[in-house]
Amino acid sequence: MQKGITAAESDNYQEAIIYLERIKDVGENINLKNEKYGDILFILANCYSKNGNPTSALDNCIKAKRIYESVLSDKHPQYIKTLGFLASYYSDCGDYVKSVEYGKKVLKCYKNEHGNPDYAVYLHNLASYYFLLGDNSKAIEYGTKAVETFKSIFGENHINYAISLGKLSQYYSEFGDYAKAIEYGIKTLELFKTTINETPTYYITSLSDLALYYSQLGDFSKAIEYGTKALELSISSLGIDDPIYVSALNNIASYYYDFGNYVSAVEYGIKAIEISKEVFGKNHPNYAMSLNNLSLYYSHLGDYHKAIEYGTSALEIYKTILGENSTKYAISLDNLAIIYASFGNKNKAIEYGTKANLIIKTLFGVAHPDYANSLSNLAGYYYDLGNYAKAIEYIRQNLSIYQSHTLQQFCNLPANQRANLWNKVSYRFTDYYPNLTFHIQSNKMTDLYDMSALFSKGLLLTTEMEMNKLILESGDEEAMRMYEGLRTLKLQLQKFYETPIPERHNITDSLSQVADRLENELIERSKVYGDFTKKLRTTWKDVQSALNDDEIAVEFLSFDVLGSDSTMVAALTLRKDDSEPKFIPLFELGQLQGVGDTEHFICPEVSNLVWDPLQKEFQGIRRIYFSPAGVLHKIGIEYLPGMETYDMYRLSTTREIIEMKSKTIPIQKDQVMAVLYGGVNYEASNSLSSDTSSEVMPDIISDNVSRQLAISRHRAFVDSLDLRGMKADYLPSTLTEVQNISSSLEKANHPAVVHIGADATETSVKSLSTHNPTILHISTHGFYYSEKKARKTDRPRFLSIEDERGANIEDKALTRSGLLMAGANLSLKGENVPLDVDDGILTAQEISRLDLRGTDLVVLSACETGRGDIMQGEGVFGLQRGFKKAGVQTILMSLWKVSDSATEMLMTEFYRNLCEGKSKRESLRLAQKFVKEYKSSDGTYLFNDPHYWAGFVVLD
Repeated sequence: MQKGITAAESDNYQEAIIYLERIKDVGENINLKNEKYGDILFILANCYSKNGNPTSALDNCIKAKRIYESVLSDKHPQYIKTLGFLASYYSDCGDYVKSVEYGKKVLKCYKNEHGNPDYAVYLHNLASYYFLLGDNSKAIEYGTKAVETFKSIFGENHINYAISLGKLSQYYSEFGDYAKAIEYGIKTLELFKTTINETPTYYITSLSDLALYYSQLGDFSKAIEYGTKALELSISSLGIDDPIYVSALNNIASYYYDFGNYVSAVEYGIKAIEISKEVFGKNHPNYAMSLNNLSLYYSHLGDYHKAIEYGTSALEIYKTILGENSTKYAISLDNLAIIYASFGNKNKAIEYGTKANLIIKTLFGVAHPDYANSLSNLAGYYYDLGNYAKAIEYIRQNLSIYQSHTLQQFCNLPANQRANLWNKVSYRFTDYYPNLTFHIQSNKMTDLYDMSALFSKGLLLTTEMEMNKLILESGDEEAMRMYEGLRTLKLQLQKFYETPIPERHNITDSLSQVADRLENELIERSKVYGDFTKKLRTTWKDVQSALNDDEIAVEFLSFDVLGSDSTMVAALTLRKDDSEPKFIPLFELGQLQGVGDTEHFICPEVSNLVWDPLQKEFQGIRRIYFSPAGVLHKIGIEYLPGMETYDMYRLSTTREIIEMKSKTIPIQKDQVMAVLYGGVNYEASNSLSSDTSSEVMPDIISDNVSRQLAISRHRAFVDSLDLRGMKADYLPSTLTEVQNISSSLEKANHPAVVHIGADATETSVKSLSTHNPTILHISTHGFYYSEKKARKTDRPRFLSIEDERGANIEDKALTRSGLLMAGANLSLKGENVPLDVDDGILTAQEISRLDLRGTDLVVLSACETGRGDIMQGEGVFGLQRGFKKAGVQTILMSLWKVSDSATEMLMTEFYRNLCEGKSKRESLRLAQKFVKEYKSSDGTYLFNDPHYWAGFVVLD
């Protein structure tokens, strides 16, 4: 016996098993039923467990327990210890019901010993059994108790505390609370990285866990980054026959799958299966998980037979080991349903999907993301069968869950993670639901208006603006200092992202982590002052209450028709007396092909497509509030033929009607009301000199003939695909423009500050942050580059397009539109400008970091200032988004390249009307009429063509 015990104590488990089995055989032959024999069985069970044989471990531990029950009391430490080990062995064998049963029995023995380290361990273990069983709420309950107990006993710098915190992050992840999962996951990783260095296993596990959480949020590049690091470390530190390595393989495969790289997913999935079979055996849940995952990967590569084979095998293993009411079995069913659907067997998909849905509902309840996903899958199967009524039933439930889940998660996530989470589910709101409604127009339009318009449109922009507003208007000086620090940090990060990747020296990672921590702290502080998701709870009833009898709200929707290459444009209309909103299909996008942006206004067919189907709803209407979608963001639809008699209001979303009618910002006299920029000297040096440099300012062209000669000059320079070596030409009319505007404002007792020549700098615009000019007018060259065009250029550094860590889709899009200020030509010529010096190119991304909440009106008297990347549901990622994020109320902008001289005339008239007390929209309408009707001395209309005046629109 002693040799066996000695071998066991020396971790020589194979040798220990040989000696102990001999003693066990003797004991059984003489029917030795005493405590010593129980000890032999207990030690033997542990050796089998350590040697990778959980079945033999369980068998011997059960026998030991029976002996202890006859010779020891139920309060004896050895008996309690045996119950704890039994729970662990049942878990290793995949019987999580039994592991929970014995885990609870152990805890009952520690009723009055909550300060006992063993109690903390058993709390931790029971939480993990509940987690494996699929009861995440119980896992969180016991996991939280374990973390608190370990902390009170050992403090935060102890390995037991770190391990339990890491497990708790997993439970929150499965519960759908990704914010908590990431918060605890990052803290755990830091503990293992800096404080606790006893073993690489926990650090590797923490890396894998964080990768999973980022994947669940939709940040797949970060998931692959962390997952690859975990995989590499597990190979070098643990070897390929370690369960941690198998887990890392499975994880990295799933991240590639989520990222859409199915070939790499299959490659890693096959490795995971081969090693999993050796490490766990073919009748283990972990092996089944590898099979289950690989079946999905094969389905996306079109290999029907392998997908079904692996998926069915996984299902049978889960059924045998865990039973038909387990989480793993339900997920496996759901995956098989997806596979059958992808290969055309919709009835089989519905059969499996329905069964999975019921199990998940029982296990998780009706508010869990996994239940929402199963509903969405079922909706898809019924949609493909043409049963749209059933599909709508499921997708409506799905959207309700995801709306609640999104609002709950957004309250705890920084902006980039909110974007990742929303990007994973947004198509259900913006495309899927409108699709179903298009097929069944008897659907409940109240839900469509609430979900696909009011909730979805501008969701990310709204939450970011509202959180910033809560902080900046809180009166909390510390919070405001933190916010300013975060703003500065993000500007610095953007500068680094503009430099080549080899030159960054990993500083972007460090800065990004600091920014995330700052933002998380600000999110927690903001909760004290209010709920920054409140606006997203607006309903169609709220909008209707804000309407007058002669007003109508129109929400345009643009969505891809499932199963085709077609994109539909439709409208939701709402009047004061409507019992519910109305859904009106308008046209298919292909019907606009061949019509240029500036030709819409001389093409009645376009008006027939957009407005004619809605004329019935416009009877008795004076004012139309409309929110564009898709291609309509690029068209001044308010100027289409037949709409001249209506008062048209272009809005980001009809939610704006409520706020628009609840407040106004009055123009007060005797204050610096306006800041104007024009006559920009693009050749100025970066010394930021205020010299207007008359040498580069040609004489002002003012007579009619000269105007006609200057018509071809545009306030844009981005006609070439190569900005390198380009030169921005001086725009003479912009100087006249700001001088005329200044004069009009002065006469109306509204003082203006004018920046011209070399004084019209990017730095001076940024310095307006927090100083809140009521009017900001910028007359210069504007630019917008699509990603496709930017990729073809030998581009300056500000055209950020690479899939860089930290630079998200929005940030990259906002660097491709902007305004040219003094000194811009130095950057355009390719000269290197230090990171701490403004380069004269004011991007929308830089504008978005400013605080212009007190600015009522921004006028962008430049080309293409209304253009940008159109993002489904979020509108235009360009200058308009930059200024909206900065807090500006109203934006006057252009949709295409505009004439220098015609624009000078239009802007002068616009301000003249504004100073006479007319509204912004009325001022623009009259200015456009003036330009349109302007004649030369011989009676010729100079600017009658809509190209000269219809490009400018007012937003919000």
